[in-house]
Amino acid sequence: MSEPNADDTKAALVIDDNAMDLVIMTTALERAGYDVTPATDGDMGAELIVSRKWALAVVDLMMPGKDGVEVIQVGRDGDPDLQILVVSGSPNAPLIDAAFRAGANFHLTKPIELEELLNQIGVSSEVGPESEASEAPESSVAPEAAEAPGEVEHTTTVVAVGACPGDVEMGCGGVLFQHRGQGHNIVIINLAGGGDPQSPIAASANLATDILEARIESTGDRASGVVDTEAATSVLQEVFEASKPNVLYVPTTSSDRASSVECHRVALSLAEGIPNILAYQDPGATVE
Repeated sequence: MSEPNADDTKAALVIDDNAMDLVIMTTALERAGYDVTPATDGDMGAELIVSRKWALAVVDLMMPGKDGVEVIQVGRDGDPDLQILVVSGSPNAPLIDAAFRAGANFHLTKPIELEELLNQIGVSSEVGPESEASEAPESSVAPEAAEAPGEVEHTTTVVAVGACPGDVEMGCGGVLFQHRGQGHNIVIINLAGGGDPQSPIAASANLATDILEARIESTGDRASGVVDTEAATSVLQEVFEASKPNVLYVPTTSSDRASSVECHRVALSLAEGIPNILAYQDPGATVE
């Protein structure tokens, strides 16, 4: 393990194979002032947890490769003082007990609530890094144009289009958080709905949206997840005309879901005049 340095008190490791949960916990901890390193499976997490001095490690209980109990044991052996929060998708008492015996300090059950997460680690949700917004890197996607004298200040608006709830948050939640840190307005549009609005995915998406302080627009058949092209066109036109976005995020066409491809097509057909258009990989994206 590396020697402690001045930044160790803000260093946090988050290990979770669920991309949306990883984004939620990472952005919440960054908002609380931590310098977060994410890991997407147990093997990666076990390597990282002993690679340096950490103030906090958040470890998912069930992951590919080494499971959470094994990762916690590795981390505890490497640093007896490490604060370890274990998270699980269900209240599995034997596994949670094993995690505590391996060295976990806290436990939370998913879906993770922002307040509960910060309370467990002793951080107020009102606390954040000093001047975080001013320290956030300037956007490489949508730089603010210099304003001429006498012009009214225009706040950058970012629109992210997805098919189902959670697609946007999972696909580009991290970069949207950077936009929000710069004071940009964020609008998320779900064009296909899809799935049970009370499901864990929808609950996680709602939490991520709260963190982003985003406005939600939606249309389409929530039961089938199919994009109604006419309704989607109407909603997009209304949002584009009202908000005049500077940046547009759309799902990539390299997807095995027809709804994502249709979102891409419809959004681009109406995007004339939007200066910055980028594609993100949603859950249906393929490697081709």
